[in-house]
Amino acid sequence: MTYLSWSDRYSVGSPIVDAEHKELFLIVNEFYENLEDKRGIKDFFPTLNRLIVYAEHHFGSEEKYMKLAGYPEVELREHMRIHEELVDEVFHLYARLRGEEGGATSGVDVGKFIEDWLSNHILDVDKRCEPYFRKLTDAAMT
Repeated sequence: MTYLSWSDRYSVGSPIVDAEHKELFLIVNEFYENLEDKRGIKDFFPTLNRLIVYAEHHFGSEEKYMKLAGYPEVELREHMRIHEELVDEVFHLYARLRGEEGGATSGVDVGKFIEDWLSNHILDVDKRCEPYFRKLTDAAMT
């Protein structure tokens, strides 16, 4: 079952960034499949770990592409700060899920947070890059 479905509304005008976003969607869906299979908490960690590693890779790639596309420096720094906050929050959720920090959480809470964040981040924050990405993509095609 697919919990987070890719559609063109998530496209930011860059085949590279879109492909990476699609991979993030796949990992989030894998996390939900683990939940649906009622696997134990320990079974979520490899998928969550993969998500963290891939998200960090993606953020670096996206930020590099934003610079290449001429995205304004002030907005780029803010975008990078938002990425850092997500990584910090996921690490806190990971620790709470493992019982290492107070305020225990469940796999469902973690999945919902990641799903909401990913969807909203693309639609509200990454979409601001679309004109820059499209211009860069168009220039590469000519």
